[in-house]
Amino acid sequence: MFRFTTPPTTARMTAAHTPAIVELRIREFSRSIPATNGSGRTRIERQLALCVALPLLIAGSFLLFAPLAGECAEQLGEHGFAQSGDVKIHYVTAGKGPLVVMIHGFPDYWYTWRKQMPELAKQFQVVAIDQRGYNKSDQPEGVENYAMAKLVADVKAVIEHFERKQAVIVGHDWGGAVAWTFAMTHPEMTSRLVILNLPHLHGLQRELATNPKQQEASAYARFFQTKGAAATLTPERLAFWV
Repeated sequence: MFRFTTPPTTARMTAAHTPAIVELRIREFSRSIPATNGSGRTRIERQLALCVALPLLIAGSFLLFAPLAGECAEQLGEHGFAQSGDVKIHYVTAGKGPLVVMIHGFPDYWYTWRKQMPELAKQFQVVAIDQRGYNKSDQPEGVENYAMAKLVADVKAVIEHFERKQAVIVGHDWGGAVAWTFAMTHPEMTSRLVILNLPHLHGLQRELATNPKQQEASAYARFFQTKGAAATLTPERLAFWV
């Protein structure tokens, strides 16, 4: 049994880091699309929506000013924006070849992929995005603007921005949840799926419901919903994880 008992924010990407990567052919798991209720939202979405929106807004407001240690961000690729409805999604792209879209987790932003981008750019066109609410992407107000369907639509908009029919989708931490859901929603647009540090949402839902250790490990997400939580976060603390 895969137990995701480590808080997602403890996952740090370094050049020497060799994470457990799950690469799945989309057709092999397309039958596992979660059932939805009448509103079209899965149970795990309803449970996690409030846990996600506030951290996104908090992190986004700080990470816009996070220091870029070591490598110069401007040298890693070309910066641009993709339009997703009323929201602009910031990205950095480099290389030529099949499209690879990289989705960061909390409290990161596109720069979390700085070690992987140069290597991938040798064979692919890599696109590392800022999810909505983070860094230079738009930060719309309201929890409803951070529903999973909108996060998935942002990824779709990025692929369409580059005039591609499909891409390799890479997701880390909460970006892994978005990547899982994108692949199940748009299997025809997903050539490969790479997940780092997040089980399938069915597994996460099971562990949150039955595993006290996972409940404890995920308690930080509920903390972010409490009054005054933003005051406990500083740019230095957030930048540490990137």
